[in-house]
Amino acid sequence: MKTEYTAIWENGVRVISEEEAKSNTTENIYYLDGLPDDYVFEKWKRAKDEDVAIKWFFVLDIDLRSNCDFEISNEDIKLEAEKIADFLENEDEYLWEWSKIVFSWNWLHLYYTWEPQAFTKEEYSMWVKRIYKQWDNFMGEKEWYCDYACSNLARILRLPWSINQKNGAKVEIIAQREKTSRLFWLIKAFAKKENQERDEREAKRKKEMEEILKKNNNWNNALYDTINTIPAYQIAQLLLPEFTYDWKKNFKNKKWGYTGYFYNADTNTIVNGGSRYFDWGDTGSWWNNFSLVKNWKNFTNRETFDFYKKLLWQK
Repeated sequence: MKTEYTAIWENGVRVISEEEAKSNTTENIYYLDGLPDDYVFEKWKRAKDEDVAIKWFFVLDIDLRSNCDFEISNEDIKLEAEKIADFLENEDEYLWEWSKIVFSWNWLHLYYTWEPQAFTKEEYSMWVKRIYKQWDNFMGEKEWYCDYACSNLARILRLPWSINQKNGAKVEIIAQREKTSRLFWLIKAFAKKENQERDEREAKRKKEMEEILKKNNNWNNALYDTINTIPAYQIAQLLLPEFTYDWKKNFKNKKWGYTGYFYNADTNTIVNGGSRYFDWGDTGSWWNNFSLVKNWKNFTNRETFDFYKKLLWQK
């Protein structure tokens, strides 16, 4: 299997060699394992989910600094890793079976490993999201919540011993042990349950929208359709103008990272993705333009229609 190494600075991505990855001290260095032996690297193009042949670990990504409402030092974050490890050891059946904890400035990365296996991207994503929910529900502490954007097969991670160029902090492995996670054996059940709950949410949302349209006249039904032809990223930027759309699917926050929510072009919706914004459902919830404004502004249906009438036909 091959490993992809990438150097990233602001909006640029460059695929580099292992030698450069280990010696580069001027760019942010990431890696992705599990690519097939015949994979051909392209200098300016990262691997996609479809390119990943196997996974032998997943990561819980905990953004302690951003989640905290108070100042926290690098050393404090490292101490939090010890607290988390101790807490898990005594309390949880599966989550204590981590194999490595990595410090990455804002973040702690908890690695869970097993024997290399192949997954579909849908199955892997649903399984990992289910574990993330289990983690958040078990922890119950806002600052220990994990980042749901890390649930895809081709998720890149900061390379240990590299330098985080945002702040000069060294990415360090602060705890390591030989441990195989039994969570792997739950993939089928977890993915099935997550899919089932997602389908139930979508059926409920569809029924609610049908009820909305029944209560409005045909002119408003046509307006509803027009509203949802507006690119949803434009509405997200209208509601949160401080976060810039990257013209792919993500929105950049002011801390050199992503907001968590993202744009799905196929459905023309905004997906929560674990963000603190547009979080009225859960981390898999998606919202069209009508529901974005209605929920964000706490509007009635009539007020939402009036908002879009002014937006679409303002002089």
